[in-house]
Amino acid sequence: MNNGLDPSSVSLQLPSMLYGVQGKELNLYFDGFVSSWFDLGFYNFDVISNIVGDANLLASRQENYRWTITPGPANVGLSSVAFNAYYGPTLVGCQSATLRIKPLLCAAPVSRKLLTIGDSIIGNNGQPLAELVNLCSQGNITLTTVGTKSNLTATDAQNVVRPVYHEAVPGKSFNYFYTDGASPFVFGGQFDFAQYLNVNGISLSADDWVFIFLGINDMSGPTSDAAMQASIGLMLAQQNAMIANIQAVVPGIRVGLVTTPACAPQDSFGANYGSGLVGWRYKRNRALWLDAMLSSYDKRSDKVFLVPAHVALDTRNNMQVSNTAFNAYNTATFSKQVNAIHPASSGFYQIGASLFPTIRAQEN
Repeated sequence: MNNGLDPSSVSLQLPSMLYGVQGKELNLYFDGFVSSWFDLGFYNFDVISNIVGDANLLASRQENYRWTITPGPANVGLSSVAFNAYYGPTLVGCQSATLRIKPLLCAAPVSRKLLTIGDSIIGNNGQPLAELVNLCSQGNITLTTVGTKSNLTATDAQNVVRPVYHEAVPGKSFNYFYTDGASPFVFGGQFDFAQYLNVNGISLSADDWVFIFLGINDMSGPTSDAAMQASIGLMLAQQNAMIANIQAVVPGIRVGLVTTPACAPQDSFGANYGSGLVGWRYKRNRALWLDAMLSSYDKRSDKVFLVPAHVALDTRNNMQVSNTAFNAYNTATFSKQVNAIHPASSGFYQIGASLFPTIRAQEN
């Protein structure tokens, strides 16, 4: 990736393939995939979309901080989207992607299982999985979540309770799941997916799913690029070993590697961490991890898929807020974001919605 040390160096971190579903809003938020040391206000964006069935260029919209489309029937098929970033009149970053839009309904009913290995984004309340189950049901896919942990009161975006199961432990990292004796997957000091399935009476088959949705807790500690790159080396090694073991145990299983969503502004880091963790450092660490994920896993052809949740979260409007006094001498209040990583329910639902198109895209 570009080093980002001046405003004329910027990276646009998109996978080569994006997925959309007819009738479902697809959002690509610039905050999520534009990497620079500098605020996005330094840049102007020009999104050039070539959407099938959209001769008048009205199917999608470029807005201040996102590109968005809710595809109609005419837009089903393969399209292309190019994102260009300008610093003044100078093009300083560009990235293009293929957009595959599928009909909402599968050609025939499909049943799949999903095991999610994750942290607090999944484990705190289960809402992303509840919304994913909801959307799959609308698409003729019966998605059964499995795991030894549960959120039995998880609700989807329509406030319907959809109990979900998973292996998500708040505060945990790749190293925990791969090496720690407390990990549900570690037996005799080794990551052993076969033993996990056997001990817990869980069965998975070809074309079922395992999502690996980790990274937040790995990137919160490093305080330099060198330290983060060292951490990334371990993260990739452990993720690769997990993938290999999972695929060896369940031939033909699909593995989704979920990219880390964007974070809220500095106010929220202050609310959560005082002066212990600053937003710019976390964002830089996240950008380095995204670059490693894209370099390592984009265009895989062995049923390993990048699931681009990093583009999908509205960190301006869907994060947790609280009414806060301006200061000791001005007790009037304003709405301030107060959680750096965990969104409001609306944001959790957006994360769940970002998982659905990848699943839908693999079915007829």
